[in-house]
Amino acid sequence: MKTVQGVTLIELMVVVAIIGILSAIVYPSYQQYVQQGRRLDGQRVLLDQAVILERAYARSGRYPEAHAIPAHSFYQFSYVVANAGSGFTLTAQPKSPHSDSECGTLSINAQGVRGSAGGASCWREA
Repeated sequence: MKTVQGVTLIELMVVVAIIGILSAIVYPSYQQYVQQGRRLDGQRVLLDQAVILERAYARSGRYPEAHAIPAHSFYQFSYVVANAGSGFTLTAQPKSPHSDSECGTLSINAQGVRGSAGGASCWREA
């Protein structure tokens, strides 16, 4: 007698269901991991730019009126000088398709005070 080899429809549906369940569990964790990586990259850029501004302050005794920040894929950065060159604020606003609903805008000022729309827990301590 000849045996038929192959996969039944029921077996195929069980495999598809298992893949669907695993995807539903894993995908949100993956998205959170990716967002955290983007946030850390934005924080790194803010800290790097703050160091550059502090060097300029050490040389001239004031922060520059204008400061160019390199373009970034996920954040729009801005620089505002305050108190006639004795302070500054750097901000990182998430770009629309990559918006960070948990933390939103990140910022740092001349005193090293870090802020975010989502609270202090959004800044990872080194």
